[in-house]
Amino acid sequence: MSDDIAVKINRPTKAAERQKRPLIIKVGKKLRRYFNNISNSQSLISTEPVLDPAIFEWGPKISKHWPEISKEAGQILRHRDAVPPLKDISPDHAKIAGDGKWRSFFLVGYGFEVAENCARAPITAELVRQIPDLNSAFFSILDAGAKNRATAALPGA
Repeated sequence: MSDDIAVKINRPTKAAERQKRPLIIKVGKKLRRYFNNISNSQSLISTEPVLDPAIFEWGPKISKHWPEISKEAGQILRHRDAVPPLKDISPDHAKIAGDGKWRSFFLVGYGFEVAENCARAPITAELVRQIPDLNSAFFSILDAGAKNRATAALPGA
């Protein structure tokens, strides 16, 4: 029996994975829409899907360094198979990234810096460290044929 088959056989079912989640996560998922509406109503910036870059004072500095950021992203892209699918990093994103074709290379995730990844993109890491109140910073890699349900309703998506 190959290792691939053994992994598939031993992997828990989706129902079993859901049962393992703590109660707070189960309740939180049910309340997410309610809390998202409260959060959106209190946001200091627009919650529209496309924002004017001029509203972010740090935007021009980041934009000025696009060639360096692009070079670092390109080097990461050469090793795309080593970058985990978003659904594996965050099971809560399985609905929008469940096919495994959306990969995410996190520099900062929910306020926590990923030192190993920052070392692989040092210029980008230094730039994002200067963004006030940063929650997350990452490179998204969408493989051919990737579907993103979150953007499917946007015009032109």
